[in-house]
Amino acid sequence: MLFKKSPITPLLGAALLAAIIAPLAIAQDQNSDSAVIYLTRHAEKLTVQTSEGADNCAPDKKGTLRCEEALNPAGEERAQALAKWFEENDIIDQVTHVISSDKQRTRQTIVPTAQKVKGLPTDTADGIDDGVMQLPADAANSPGNELTSNGKSVGPMAAAIMALPAGSVAVVAAHSGTIYKILGGSDTDGNPATGDDDTVGLGIDTTVGDNYAEDTLFPKKEADGKVRVFGDLWKIVINAETKEAQVEWRKSL
Repeated sequence: MLFKKSPITPLLGAALLAAIIAPLAIAQDQNSDSAVIYLTRHAEKLTVQTSEGADNCAPDKKGTLRCEEALNPAGEERAQALAKWFEENDIIDQVTHVISSDKQRTRQTIVPTAQKVKGLPTDTADGIDDGVMQLPADAANSPGNELTSNGKSVGPMAAAIMALPAGSVAVVAAHSGTIYKILGGSDTDGNPATGDDDTVGLGIDTTVGDNYAEDTLFPKKEADGKVRVFGDLWKIVINAETKEAQVEWRKSL
């Protein structure tokens, strides 16, 4: 099924968009007319609200101490399993980009995958050279913004995905509350309004079907419309010329 064409989010200025596109323009299969994206939620995480046992904490705008939420042991195991899946399915050698939101838990989810990929563009905007491009880079790993920054990653991530050249294969990690906005934009994701109603995603209508059934393409929590479980993986194909996006499948790994 094909969905409407979606323009790059207007939230980004020309300078920022150019900065995102630049590192994406690396060698790829020029015979292909599409880009392929494997999109997943971050793996299981620690929930830390105080500085006890945490090494990356800062006050938010209200002065409340917030700590970066890293993966827990189950999440670390899932991250390794994800990398192994790409390897066992002969996809790892095709990967050209590894992208996450600005949070530690999303980056950690796909670092094992990035470590298996050769020739990833060097990205040190977030101060970490691990092959993962974090967006928005200027907010990467800022725990004081923990409760508010997830939505701010939607525009930059959607824009970067839409800017991928033909032949690209990207692995992308986002959040339970941002995946459907990246896919659809706030008017097609079926989620409650969050104040970012002008966000434009890939133009895929994720409200179709029974959103609360496990066998649907876009299973959601009935209470808040977010992704239901850990371990879901979507394959999206975007025509590089028309920018039309198509979800080929969802797998529960």
